[in-house]
Amino acid sequence: MQSSSVKEAFREALREARSSERPRLSGEVIVAASPGAEPPARVLYLGVLHSGSRSVYTRPSEAALHFMPYRDFDATLVVFTLDPKDTRALHAVEAAVNLGVSAYVVAPRLHPAYEERLRELGSGYVRIESRSPLLAMTLAALHWVPDMQGFRRERFRAEVESLDDAAEWVEENYGRELEEAREAVSGGGGLAAYYTPTGYAGARYLSLALGTRTAPLEEAPKIGSPGVAFMASVEEPSYRDVLLSARVRGLKLHVININTDPVTAGIYSVIAAALIAGKAI
Repeated sequence: MQSSSVKEAFREALREARSSERPRLSGEVIVAASPGAEPPARVLYLGVLHSGSRSVYTRPSEAALHFMPYRDFDATLVVFTLDPKDTRALHAVEAAVNLGVSAYVVAPRLHPAYEERLRELGSGYVRIESRSPLLAMTLAALHWVPDMQGFRRERFRAEVESLDDAAEWVEENYGRELEEAREAVSGGGGLAAYYTPTGYAGARYLSLALGTRTAPLEEAPKIGSPGVAFMASVEEPSYRDVLLSARVRGLKLHVININTDPVTAGIYSVIAAALIAGKAI
């Protein structure tokens, strides 16, 4: 897929995200991601934390069996999945309903039996109708982030509302890094996708698009595999020692260092990953 095709896919996914139902987030927000649906979950989880509210990031089975049953609290469960027959997501919703926790499933079209069961349970179901469902889900998650506090509130909302040209912005501001990463990807050789907390969404997206391995950025020097590193500029001081160690060891890292609000940096990293991979998923 060429860059122009990725940009068109982004615009289509953004339209779907903006038109999607917005979950009502109250109390502690339990964000659960099934395998392959981690990027939107991480964006929402970090966004809720940055808004000053409590949140936890987990897998559906962990939420159902090890987290919700042992707490007496006001909470909302949001489960992201790409699997039309995600039994563990359904079990998490059943556990939430039994415990009085509001629940939502965010997914493309589910199997009719699963959709019917969600209706019986009274769960919210945000169905994503997009040719690039993971990208659309991630964009939707960003739109659902609660308002920030203080001076960040207006800046963050302005960034979210002006995403129409985000793919062009990423390409314009990180063109050299993207091109170098594309060349490295095309060359093969065990390229890895490294991440910081903010960069995880982009690294996982690249991994899903290309089948690359993912690892925390601090493990890069030990692993020794060249790769693409996704991070936000606010995180750079915490990783200078890692980047220096990589250089000293001759480890080539193509760093995508996003200089935006830390929460929106997650979606920009996903856009960068799609442009590097040459595909939107």
